[in-house]
This record gives sequence, C-alpha cells and structure tokens, in this order.
Amino acid sequence: MTFARCAAAGRGAAWALAVLVVVASGCALWERPEFGRDCTSSACGGDFACVEGRCVPASLIVAEGEGEGEGEGEAEGEGEGEGEGEGEGEGEGEGEGEGEGEGEGEGEGEGEGEGEGEGEGRCEGAHAAPAPGSVAGEQRTEPCTGAIWVWMPSGSFHYGCEPQDTQCQDDERPGRTEHVAGFWMMQTEVTWGAYEQCKAAGNCLNGSGAGANHPVHSVDWNDAGSYCVWVGGRLPTAVEWEYAAKSGASRIYPWGDASPDGTRANCNCGDIYSRTAPVGSFPAGDTPWGLKDMAGNVWEWTGSNYDQDYIEIRGGGWGSYPPDLRAGRRNGGAP
Repeated sequence: MTFARCAAAGRGAAWALAVLVVVASGCALWERPEFGRDCTSSACGGDFACVEGRCVPASLIVAEGEGEGEGEGEAEGEGEGEGEGEGEGEGEGEGEGEGEGEGEGEGEGEGEGEGEGEGEGRCEGAHAAPAPGSVAGEQRTEPCTGAIWVWMPSGSFHYGCEPQDTQCQDDERPGRTEHVAGFWMMQTEVTWGAYEQCKAAGNCLNGSGAGANHPVHSVDWNDAGSYCVWVGGRLPTAVEWEYAAKSGASRIYPWGDASPDGTRANCNCGDIYSRTAPVGSFPAGDTPWGLKDMAGNVWEWTGSNYDQDYIEIRGGGWGSYPPDLRAGRRNGGAP
C-alpha cells in the first residue's frame, strides 16, 4: 500500500529537463539503481553525474534554459527558433509571456518550435518546477492536476531519534543535525485522480485507488518516480521527507508530540476508515507548514536507499500502529 508525494527543487529547470529526456526514452536509465541516488556525500560513479544532490545520466544533463517546446501562443524565452502557430517565441503549452529573439509563425493552431529559452509547462509530459518560495507554507498550484505545492524553507534540524522520544528504533540512532536546502513538497499524497492523468498520458503504469480523491497505492518505486518526473519534480530524499514532516523542529509526530488518535491520522488507532481515506481528511494532523497526511493513510516512497536491497519508505499506513507514524520512523520497501 505504498505510494508517495513528490518534491521539487525551488530553482531552475535543469533537473526537470534532464529527467524529461529519460522518460521520453522509455525509462531504461530510470530503472538503473544509480538513477536518483543521493550524491551529497558520495560520488555517483560510472556514466552518472550529480545534479542538485541526485544522480542522473551524464549524457542527459541539459543546460539550464535549453529545451524543446510545442503549443499555442507566446512564451518566455531568448534566442532563435522556428515554429508554426499563432504568435512569436518559443515555449511549451498554452499561455502568454514575453520573449526576446526571432521567431517565425504560419497560420493558426498548434505549432512546434525548437531553440533556446524557457517555455511554459504542458499537461502532457514534464512540467517546470515552481520558482523558489519566500516563506514556509507558501503554496503554488500545479497547473495540470491541480495539486498543491507547499514551500519548505532551507534550514537545519535534528534528523533521527528525538531526545523526548521513547520509542526510537536502532536505525534512528544516533540522531544528527542535517541542513536542507529549500524545496517544494506536495501538500497531500498523490491522488488516484491525478495519477490516472499520468497513466492516460502514457507516463505511468499500475496503481490502485478507492476514489479520485483517495491516495493511489500499490505503486512501485519506478512508477512513483515516473509520476513525480511527469509533474516536474522527484521523490524527496529521506532527510527532506523527515524535515518536512517535522516542519524543521523537534517533533515526534508531524503535528507535535501527542500520540495519534482517530482525529489525527488514518491508522490502526481508532479512526473511522478501514482502508484509505480521502486525502486531507485529518486536519488535526496537519504539519505547522501545512502538509497533510504525513502520518498514516499510505506509506510513502522516498528517493533514498534504506539498505542495498530496499528503498526507504516513511509515514506509516492505514493499518499501522502509532509507533510507525513517528516522523523519524524508518522502514524499507522493495522497489
């Protein structure tokens, strides 16, 4: 019953453009274990390079500001390009913007263009990540699915076992201080309705859901990552996930230190749901920075290895007991 929520770096689109190429080429490189590995403390090796703290194929790194686009209207960008359609400039998707450079257009309708510049996102394929936020909890709407991105500001926090936590496991000790750069996190777990859009676009496979506003589940690590790529993000690292769950402070659970009950999370702790609940059904369990369901409902994939065989999963699920819902609780899932 595992899925995820996605994260996105709050800066340029180089990461999104690089992984877009991987998706378009059939995901063969995505399935290699090196892809997406945390490289902040160790080199990627082989034919992979470290980009924004993650390993990506070196041959697919796209310089920031380069790419292809298609669509109607005007978009932002600099450089030269050719295209058919209404308006001037280069870009992806529908919308208007400002640009410098030369462009050619013929007729009305859809057109294609190639060149240098940054264009608007489109509902088919990857989207550009939002620009950096300014305050914790700031929200942006992802244009294709309507999902909400929430800004997690940069900061340092205590990763692992909290001093006041008496239920810590051995793999949570010893705790340590971690510094995290600012990033965007999806407000909720990915819904079945949003995931179906990714499936319809041909970017995602598998998955189950009890309803459009329930979290999608039974999705493997590759498909979870493919969805995040499709919306212009990636899976959060385990450190990022815990930082977001604790809102950068010393908390045992996402809401504080009080034990879970039926009002705070969908878990084996007295709530009314026997399986998944619609996302956002437990506002009493929201984090101070505005994330929902960081405890319970479904376990969430991260982009970090738990050990050499398993990927780290976080947050607990609908059948989990309270100790598994702690923000520092680590577990592993087969990818």
